[in-house]
Amino acid sequence: MEVTAKDGNGKLSASRILTVVRAAPNIPIVNSVTNKSTAVTGKTEKGALVTVVIGKKSYKVKANSQGNFKVVIPKQKAKTTLYVSAKDFKGNVSAARVVIVKKNDGGLLKILYLEGPYCFVHNYYIKND
Repeated sequence: MEVTAKDGNGKLSASRILTVVRAAPNIPIVNSVTNKSTAVTGKTEKGALVTVVIGKKSYKVKANSQGNFKVVIPKQKAKTTLYVSAKDFKGNVSAARVVIVKKNDGGLLKILYLEGPYCFVHNYYIKND
């Protein structure tokens, strides 16, 4: 790709040739996971291979053409840590999204969402009919 810059007076700089290097996919967006969940769902780059690591086991699925994914997993105990990453067609791997399994008792559901050094907590009331 050839790039130039124009200053406030309209003077163009010398052109430079740049090579665009593909970066790894963004960290996948992951929906809440509870002790009653049998799948991890979310969104990532279209066609990416999504991997969910639980302990020493990993579960994989390819995201669809809209980037949506559903990785089937066994039910997990509350407080289990899941690591969710995406790998694009060139082999670039995203950083892992850390997901903590929460207890779903039909009442208040607290979802802990970790991103880098930040922690977010969301409260949801779930009604069992």
